[in-house]
Amino acid sequence: MNNFCKIFKEKKFVLISSLPENNPELAKAAVNSGTDVLKVHINVVHHASGTAFGSLAEEKTNLEKIISVAKNAGVPVGIVPGAKPGIGPCELNPLVGMGFDFFSIYAAHLSPTGLDLKEIGKMVALDSSYHPYEAKFLAKMGVDACEASVIPGNGYGYPLSVQDLLKYQCIVQ
Repeated sequence: MNNFCKIFKEKKFVLISSLPENNPELAKAAVNSGTDVLKVHINVVHHASGTAFGSLAEEKTNLEKIISVAKNAGVPVGIVPGAKPGIGPCELNPLVGMGFDFFSIYAAHLSPTGLDLKEIGKMVALDSSYHPYEAKFLAKMGVDACEASVIPGNGYGYPLSVQDLLKYQCIVQ
């Protein structure tokens, strides 16, 4: 069991900090502020922040520094490898070799073969198009954590609603 999976066994509440850019100084700030887990990105435009993240080659130097910051603090670090359908072992294996503890990816973008990787934790995100009931089946498929992204992109920035809470409640029941 890797550090990412262990933390969910050890703590009731886990704070995952998704960095708005792949900046080692932001990683240090998150670690020093008590984050339990760090998450970085490549090959994607982040919906909430609008940040465009470069390729692995473009981001590699900063990613290696962030991994070092996280490992020195005992904080697991994961990566969003992109936002295109069919991401599988070819894209994920180099990330394992760099020292990432987990990958985080939308279910629609992950190839089923990505679930076969044993050396890395798997966090799968369900967007607002999924029924909350579907989240119950992720663990049976070998997924270690679910990111419940139940609010549609056009709902970002608005206050949390009872409808949002109902969706989250359905997921955890």
